[in-house]
Amino acid sequence: MDYNKDEGNGDRMCDKEARHHLGEPRRRSVFPPPVRPCLSAVDYTEANVVSQKHSGKKLTPPAFNIMDKIRQVDDLMTPELQKRVREIHPEVSFWALNNQKPMQYKKTSLNGRKERMKLLDSIFSGLERIVSETRIPRKVAPDDILDALVAAWTAAQTVIGKATILAEEPENDCKGLRMEILCPIR
Repeated sequence: MDYNKDEGNGDRMCDKEARHHLGEPRRRSVFPPPVRPCLSAVDYTEANVVSQKHSGKKLTPPAFNIMDKIRQVDDLMTPELQKRVREIHPEVSFWALNNQKPMQYKKTSLNGRKERMKLLDSIFSGLERIVSETRIPRKVAPDDILDALVAAWTAAQTVIGKATILAEEPENDCKGLRMEILCPIR
């Protein structure tokens, strides 16, 4: 999304802060979101041209891969709705759950899934058994399930007042949306 008021480069303060907290090598999981004009692109080539024109940067493949979902949220999101629908980043939530230490392994690796599952099992007792016994549709990646679970934990932490935002003073984008990422406090 074009998070800058002035069609800037799309590099939000909350993303910079998330990268700072995560450090190497997990900082690379916080990729810049596409600028809003990219959302109407029909393919990766067109999205890159649009991104270069509006931000001076190429669109990363991970950003392109979730662009349809970003478009769906962006079409519906308003400042009023943003009071209830908030942004998180799974690696930031896992960082918080892991005593503010980045995960050692990439989330798509077997070791990465195991270390994340161990953390989640500490808050969702018996989760490891439940997940191992549940038939998961092929189109759902195992790491996406873990990301959804840590997002649910982050939401619960937010409701009970145990979350803060990344970006000390959140900027607003051209739609008036706050550019912030929730970070659980453990």
